[in-house]
Amino acid sequence: RLHSAATQAEAMVLDKFVILQKESYLIFMEAVRAWRESPLYQMYTTVIERALAERKSIDAILAETAGSGGLKKDEFLSLVYINRQAS
Repeated sequence: RLHSAATQAEAMVLDKFVILQKESYLIFMEAVRAWRESPLYQMYTTVIERALAERKSIDAILAETAGSGGLKKDEFLSLVYINRQAS
């Protein structure tokens, strides 16, 4: 919800992580923990879990949940990138 474009929101989140990491590694780790407990991250992991459990592609799961406020593909891909960078 930081920006209407997923890539812009991705950049903002990653910038915050970088700033926190420079400030204090402990604060950065707290931010990563909070990120992993966030509703947005939970939506991301739910998509992955459903895809694995139902043996469907990520795209298929995203298409199924698109009408009910689910993640769009560009949002999902941004979350994948954020998760990689925050690890």
